[in-house]
Amino acid sequence: MSLSTEQIRRVMMGNSSWVSRNTGTKDDPSWENVDIENSQEGDVLWFSANATEEDLEEAKRLLARASLHTYSKQLAEKKDMKTTKSGAFSFLILPNQS
Repeated sequence: MSLSTEQIRRVMMGNSSWVSRNTGTKDDPSWENVDIENSQEGDVLWFSANATEEDLEEAKRLLARASLHTYSKQLAEKKDMKTTKSGAFSFLILPNQS
């Protein structure tokens, strides 16, 4: 049994954050969600429109344990965050510099 797009959207909107990893190729991308504790460089950390400041801080804390941090080109360039139609926004996960 497969889930409809609407069912998947409802599940994702019920979560304040999730991590997506490209498991495909450059020509044929395929994404899967992974647990934030298993994040690695290049993953994308998503926050739903209803995420709170506490959700962002918790995600940062969990990533810091693995010597990772979030990056947004829009924020680095002092631009507004891009959001999806549902209001979700994302950050790239990168390793901390030593």
